[in-house]
Amino acid sequence: MSTANVSLNLADIRARSYAWELSRYVTQEQIEKHRAEARAWYAANKERHRAKAKIWAEANREKILAAQRKSYNAHIEARRAQSKKYYEANRDDKLAKSKAHYEANREKRLAQCKARYEANRDEIRDKVRVTGAKWRAANREKIATYDAKRYAQNPDKINAWSKRWKDANPGKVKARNARWDADNPGRRAALRNAWMAANPERVALHAARHSAKRRSLLADVGTFSIREWKALLAATGHKCLCCGVSESEAIFSFPKKGAPRVGRLTKDHIIPITQGGTGTIDNIQPLCLPCNQRKSNRHIDYRTHPRSSIRR
Repeated sequence: MSTANVSLNLADIRARSYAWELSRYVTQEQIEKHRAEARAWYAANKERHRAKAKIWAEANREKILAAQRKSYNAHIEARRAQSKKYYEANRDDKLAKSKAHYEANREKRLAQCKARYEANRDEIRDKVRVTGAKWRAANREKIATYDAKRYAQNPDKINAWSKRWKDANPGKVKARNARWDADNPGRRAALRNAWMAANPERVALHAARHSAKRRSLLADVGTFSIREWKALLAATGHKCLCCGVSESEAIFSFPKKGAPRVGRLTKDHIIPITQGGTGTIDNIQPLCLPCNQRKSNRHIDYRTHPRSSIRR
């Protein structure tokens, strides 16, 4: 038998012997009497005892925290399970107490949180970013349901907030959209097409408003006749002034289904109307639809620089 086993057995024998000897001289009634006296003394000296305990705890704070951490880490799974079980059994009571404590100590709690955040800003941000990304990835449906419910309850408020944030952060909006497009190629177009198919009335209303707005702009800045347009086509050789494609081969429409439609040139405003251009024939140049779309809202005169390069 090893020395360790002998020591263990001796200690066990001594403990049993002490308990047996104690049981010979101390009865259960005496034990209960002693406990009652201890409780009575504590009740009469509660404040004194608490004060002494507080002084000792403040003097041994690090020692206490180290012992608590050691105990917690040694029984972490059991502690978590116990805490979860207790919380589920007393959820309403815990929430009510927590809310009451927060309301009673709001300024103090906010000051503590702010001080902790300022002292650990980078660490907290990194931790929140990582844990937040993991949680969002695991709860996409839950987030979507919550966002839809919240938006349905506060549409005007959320739209106003979103507009203010986008107006104040155009660079962030552009970068975020670029990242989303890179992570979801083709999804934006698919979502747009699905929305248009599901909301034909809103699409028609938007198109009508756009046409009315364009007509009002053209009415204010002037217009041109079909005869003037045909004369301009003849003068330019019935070709796109940007890429040189002939009118018979020029694309003028991209339908949702089927091949692009060809055989017509579009009317492009050299100086966009939104930039002070007019709607008369001297501000018009014939372009195919792809060149017109790439030119977008820029001031480019292809009459003086035929078939000029354009950023694609």
